Amino acid sequence: WKEKIMKENDNELLELLLKTQDQGDAVLEILSAEELRHILHCDESELRIELASALVNDTEEPEAEKILLLLADNEDELVRINAVDSLGSFPSSESRKALCKALTDDEPLVRAYAALSLADISSNNPEKAINALKQRVDCETDSVALIALYNGLYRLGESDYLKLMLSEFDLNDVYSQYWVLKSATDLLDRGNWKQIADFAATVNGSLLSEPVETLLNELFRHVAQYS
Repeated sequence: WKEKIMKENDNELLELLLKTQDQGDAVLEILSAEELRHILHCDESELRIELASALVNDTEEPEAEKILLLLADNEDELVRINAVDSLGSFPSSESRKALCKALTDDEPLVRAYAALSLADISSNNPEKAINALKQRVDCETDSVALIALYNGLYRLGESDYLKLMLSEFDLNDVYSQYWVLKSATDLLDRGNWKQIADFAATVNGSLLSEPVETLLNELFRHVAQYS
């Protein structure tokens, strides 16, 4: 059946990757080395995208990180996005180096997820990550990537960046709206809930798209747990 998957029907292998990711199974315990080589070198970028996401379950496998580091340089931007996102579960110097490099990627979403992942793996030793994120703040032009940078800096103890992150909510940009509200919900805690509640009150009643309105209502529900 493995030979059939690799030579005749990539959809079966894709289905296996999706199932593995949903169930939290370790990919490298299921796929053979030959299957991994096939995914890395075949024409179907969707397989690499799902592999990059599913490898987040393989944090105990050194080989998983090596594969993600390779995928972080893939020519397909969606593969890179998923790879840098998953590297947020691998707190090594190699992952930090790759994520710092990804902060300058041509694709804004790669830069955004790199910022979040770098913060994820740097809480125990934040100084270098803080410097890297601050350097990028000074030259970042994309609102979504900037929101992610502010998010990461706030999580690493730079409290002033929460206000800057909330200020990126742009009534004319649905993407910035989504990222600010999602980040605010994720960052909400007993120490900042009043600041976030005040922000949510200022945007409540604005003309928002349905998905953004749903996120705002979710934020209000979380805020209510602290008020």
